[in-house]
Amino acid sequence: GDDQIGRAFTDFIGQDAILRSLRLNLLTTFYDTVEWKLEFDLANPAQIKENWFGLTSEIPYLGFLRAGYMKEPFSLEILTSSTDLVFMEASLPVWTFAPGSNLGVRAQNSAWEGRVNWAAGGFWNVQPTDRLGDASDRIDQSNGFDLTFRLYGLPWYEGEGGKLLHLGV
Repeated sequence: GDDQIGRAFTDFIGQDAILRSLRLNLLTTFYDTVEWKLEFDLANPAQIKENWFGLTSEIPYLGFLRAGYMKEPFSLEILTSSTDLVFMEASLPVWTFAPGSNLGVRAQNSAWEGRVNWAAGGFWNVQPTDRLGDASDRIDQSNGFDLTFRLYGLPWYEGEGGKLLHLGV
């Protein structure tokens, strides 16, 4: 498209610019019991970023349940929305080792007034769905199964967050 725009509008500045990310995000709740999230990245040939269903009610001891294509519970940076990151990108070690989004089931819960949180899940390692029609092929050709667990807590918190200690595994 850049070449066509450049020929049609010779004085157009910025025809070499491309969108790095353009996301369409839908999060809705059905009957106050089930939530659904669907997120596309339109700048990357309609890549599905997330597509999952979850229960809005807490299951005793287990917590909240989600199933579908979602981020695995690994690293604070991966789970943080790109609109809330301090820097433009997540750090290189996180991109190197983090599993990203996969198809699976995840449970998560918190305790002690939200100061201890955990999440665990089982996922097929299917990786990005760059084309909308290839989801079944990704499952058939997955390269393994991931068991992912994340535990983090806030043992010390003072002065409305002025002093704190946050630990995670």
